[in-house]
Amino acid sequence: MELDRDVLLSGTAPQTCGFEKVADNLLLLEGRDFRQDPLEDDQALFLRTELGLVVALGCAHRGVLNTLALGRRLTGQEQVYLVLGGTHLLAADGRTLEATIAGLRQAGVQWLGVSHCTGGSAAVRLAQAFGKRFFFNHAGTTLSFPLQPASP
Repeated sequence: MELDRDVLLSGTAPQTCGFEKVADNLLLLEGRDFRQDPLEDDQALFLRTELGLVVALGCAHRGVLNTLALGRRLTGQEQVYLVLGGTHLLAADGRTLEATIAGLRQAGVQWLGVSHCTGGSAAVRLAQAFGKRFFFNHAGTTLSFPLQPASP
């Protein structure tokens, strides 16, 4: 959904990246039975900027790379300047995490600000991979563009 010329909501991100999937333990109750929740309501916000695409993730249950691919397609911006928010990597194994890092690099991510559902181990590995371009996006974080993270 286009909120403004340069501001879009994701809608459902297609699961095109082979290794990203909705976690098996996320369930919906239907009557007396549970079924896997496809989390089609997971949302992200895409901003077209002169610096590149800015992506604010909700929780990326459908995959951070799947979400970035959708944002790049919808906005026409290949270069991703900033990814901000929950990456849902808290249970990611080593191979998945390394493939995610490779995908983030391939998308040209300049800054990575993670929060809540990223998980400690994944955050440490992402910090190693992105160095000074990594930060924890806690409540109250203030950002200026070109990006300069500041503590609350």
